[in-house]
Amino acid sequence: MKRFMLFSGYNYYPSGGMRDFDGMFNTVTECIDSLGNQDWWDILDTVAIKVYQSHKVNGSVRDWAHELDAELLPKDATEWR
Repeated sequence: MKRFMLFSGYNYYPSGGMRDFDGMFNTVTECIDSLGNQDWWDILDTVAIKVYQSHKVNGSVRDWAHELDAELLPKDATEWR
């Protein structure tokens, strides 16, 4: 099972709840890479039960994702088990 759940959408057309679900990913970086031009995103860490929200990230989102992955994931992990 993958660790991170991605929810995203547009400010003018929110679907709400699971209708904003975009998939599950092994890393935060994979979540960010899968985004298009959505206005907002939330990432749920299903292990730590913590939500990361787009409006709380300052600076480069890609750099933030890489740093978070390095902090959360084992160095040799290619997939969360």
